[in-house]
Order: sequence, then structure tokens, then C-alpha cells
Amino acid sequence: MVEPLRKQFLNFDIKMQSPDFIIPSDGPHNKEEVINKLQGIWEDIAEAAATLDLTKTCMDFELPGAGHLTRLEWLNFMVVHTKRHYTPIE
Repeated sequence: MVEPLRKQFLNFDIKMQSPDFIIPSDGPHNKEEVINKLQGIWEDIAEAAATLDLTKTCMDFELPGAGHLTRLEWLNFMVVHTKRHYTPIE
């Protein structure tokens, strides 16, 4: 699913609707706290990518429209999903 996910999420002509359960609250949010939390998450992801078997299928959650993904597929999803939403932090 790596290539299909890349094609879908990096096609900026497609508009997507987020499921309700992932829409963030209105806040207020502390910018520094959010950035620190995200940096910690990306560090954890990098460690997992370097140390875990990426061929294993993750069964706790299905990506809508794609089903269960392997760890490698999830890592690639996180990258393309982040690219889709990326706005430089000032």
C-alpha cells in the first residue's frame, strides 16, 4: 500500500474529509507544548522504524479504505500525511 497511499495523499487536487475522531479541539493550544510533543512523537517513530520488524501487520486499527497496514506502510502513511499538511513553523 506504500505507492497507492503516496499517490492519494500527495495528490493535492483531491480534497479529503477527516474523520470526526481525529479533528483537534478548538484550543487554546500552547504552540511550544504542541511542537515539543510532536518532536517527541517523531523521535519515538524514528526509534521504532530503526528497531522494529517493519513487515509486521498492525491489527489495532484499520486505515479507512485501506484496511490493516504493516509498520512500513504506517511509517510511509505518516510521512505523506505530514507532507500533505505541512506548513513551516515560524
